[in-house]
Parts: sequence; structure tokens; C-alpha cells
Amino acid sequence: MKHGTPPPSVVIAAWLLVAYGILSLARIWLFGSGMPDSVVGFTIWGIAVATIAFLARSLYVGRNWGRWLLAIAVALAIAVFPFQKPELPDGPQVGIYVLQILMPIAASALTFTARAKAWFQG
Repeated sequence: MKHGTPPPSVVIAAWLLVAYGILSLARIWLFGSGMPDSVVGFTIWGIAVATIAFLARSLYVGRNWGRWLLAIAVALAIAVFPFQKPELPDGPQVGIYVLQILMPIAASALTFTARAKAWFQG
């Protein structure tokens, strides 16, 4: 258990993850398939929200495994990105799409600053 307030970089990283989750769901809702229309769809959305919230909370309370899990997920996403042949959206989605790429990268990087690293390691 960590004592004290997390460094600002960790607080920003946690909030970036929350914003990433909200932005991702909003993009699907507004520009994609819309709101889920089945129990399975709502369950998937619920799992996505819970996972992102759990990871953001784990960062905020100082769980070192959360920092490493985020770093591994971001590294895998970067490694796979060139091979998945993503189609760039058009219109207002481009800005949202770019933010969706940059937010987890920034969140992960912020957890490896000197103050954050020292705080996570106790």
C-alpha cells in the first residue's frame, strides 16, 4: 500500500487512461456501430469500462504491476500497429483517432518518470 499522494505524472497518467476509455467508447458510439443493442454488446462495453477503470485506479494507488501491464500493452500495440493495416478515418474522427493512439503512450511514459518510478517502487 502506498502512502501519500501520487506524483502529478501518475495522476495525469491515470486520468489519461480514463479519458482514453471515454473517448474510445464515444468514438464507437458516434462514428461506429452506435450503442450496443444486445446483452453481449453491453457486457463487452462494461468489461472495457471496468478494465480501463481498474488499470487507471491501480496506477493511482501505486501498483507497480499496473504500470508494467500498461507498458507491455502499449509496446505490443505499437509493434502490431504496422501489420494490422488500419484505415485512417476521415473528418473529425482523425483527431480522435490520433488522440486514441497517443493517450496510452503518454500515460505509460508518464509512469516511468524519475519521481513516478521512485513512487511506484516504494
